[in-house]
Amino acid sequence: MNMIIRQKDIDALRDKLKIGDKVKYQTEVIDDRPGWVQKQNNEATVTAKLPHMVIVEYMARRGRNVVPVRTAITYREIFFQLRGLIY
Repeated sequence: MNMIIRQKDIDALRDKLKIGDKVKYQTEVIDDRPGWVQKQNNEATVTAKLPHMVIVEYMARRGRNVVPVRTAITYREIFFQLRGLIY
């Protein structure tokens, strides 16, 4: 699928996104089997906004424990995930 992403679309998302908003964040879960990778959807909360990326926090499984994890995600990745596209 061809899709043109304009900078004004990314800027509009940047302006619309607020601290405390929920976004989807995909992480890769790697198994012991070679070449087997699965994507896991997490609901992340925006904790800080930077000029080119957002700091998000989500709950991740670490063995039997569920712990809060912070990571950075770009506005472009958020845009793709909101549209349901593969990035």
